[in-house]
Amino acid sequence: MEIFDEENVFTQMQDQYDAYLSEDGIFDHEKDNQAYQTVIRNELLHHIDNMMSQLLSSKEKSITERYFGIGMEAHKPSRIAQDIGISEQQVIAVVENSVRKLRESDYAIYLYQYLHGKRI
Repeated sequence: MEIFDEENVFTQMQDQYDAYLSEDGIFDHEKDNQAYQTVIRNELLHHIDNMMSQLLSSKEKSITERYFGIGMEAHKPSRIAQDIGISEQQVIAVVENSVRKLRESDYAIYLYQYLHGKRI
């Protein structure tokens, strides 16, 4: 599993920029794009984490993150249920309730605006 570190990404981007300006530096657009995409992904994950923290209980947040694989590998409801000690149906109900809360929040509009770069 890859760990995302904004400071490390910034350092990589700075190194690429410095190499680009040097006499023998060859600018690698693919690496630059990858670093940029990593920064964007980190920012989006930060917004999603804030949204979930504001709207969901810690139990709802944990189950939803595990179900959808937010910041980790996704898990099946049966595994989550076994790990937590509740039924698979309860896991599904928690996820459905969490998704409903997230969709109906004002944060959903903010994330839409962020993703699409426009105001609605």
